[in-house]
Amino acid sequence: MTITCHPFSHLILAPSETAAMEFLALQRHSFSDPERLWFFYYGSQPNEAQFNPMMKCHDKKKIILLHEDDLLGRVSAIKIACWLKKRAVKITYQSGETIRLEYRDKRYDFPEHQLSLNRFEKCSGFRSQIRTYKLPKQAS
Repeated sequence: MTITCHPFSHLILAPSETAAMEFLALQRHSFSDPERLWFFYYGSQPNEAQFNPMMKCHDKKKIILLHEDDLLGRVSAIKIACWLKKRAVKITYQSGETIRLEYRDKRYDFPEHQLSLNRFEKCSGFRSQIRTYKLPKQAS
């Protein structure tokens, strides 16, 4: 896949087009020039190969990562942030609803409900410089 880098101010990573449009509808006032936004949809099962082509384009751009406020969304946010910074992290589910992250030869255990990119950054010293937004829960 070849990606041509266009002049954009913000890279917005979203699990779907619908999620990105909902975010833009709520946050449009935050962007003075919405035509300089670049959207990338990573789907429900993101993988590192999706992000490799864009790594050269996002340098010094503001990155906004949209994710679901559930375990899969929080794990995806951590993995995506690490892929964009070319850092390796291993995430495993331990017994007793504990999530283990292995990063730079250290282990970090989090209760499932407390896992977040922000918490991982504070504990490990990792700096993603990515702003995250949790998507609103869908009415059922």
